[in-house]
Amino acid sequence: MKLKNILLVVAIIAVVIFAFTFLMNHQAQPKTDTKVVITNGTNLTEGQNVTVKLMDSNGKPISGQSISVVVLASKGNANQKNLTTDKFGEANITVDNRTIGSCAVKVQYSGNDQYNGCNFTDNIVVNQKPVLKVTTNSTNILGNNTTSKSSSRSSGNANSSVIITTVDP
Repeated sequence: MKLKNILLVVAIIAVVIFAFTFLMNHQAQPKTDTKVVITNGTNLTEGQNVTVKLMDSNGKPISGQSISVVVLASKGNANQKNLTTDKFGEANITVDNRTIGSCAVKVQYSGNDQYNGCNFTDNIVVNQKPVLKVTTNSTNILGNNTTSKSSSRSSGNANSSVIITTVDP
């Protein structure tokens, strides 16, 4: 009877040692918290990018992660993109004429096995691209008593213009 008790105690000790060793080697790794910031300011002009950066709780960039970015104008217009962070943890979305004025930038990161997800909201202002207006008039005397008058007008961007030329004999 004593031998049975000794074997039972040895078996219990072996099971406890095995279980302890297994648990120590297979502890669950806790996930790291994350955060998002806007890196290029909150006062932009249409056509510029809003740059957001995904980082861990120590400020280290997190690359290759899918994030959802929405720029929501106060009038209800929105620009939404599903993006992937680059090697610097950054992703860009272009603001356009749908998002002129005060806007909310909303970023959602769902997380993965290593990182906890996070949500981020901040406000920006999107300014309308300046309108350029140029008017020039010139008169040139060509030879043989011929006069040329030119007039050029441009509005909108600098690439669109109208040139009118008349020649008087």
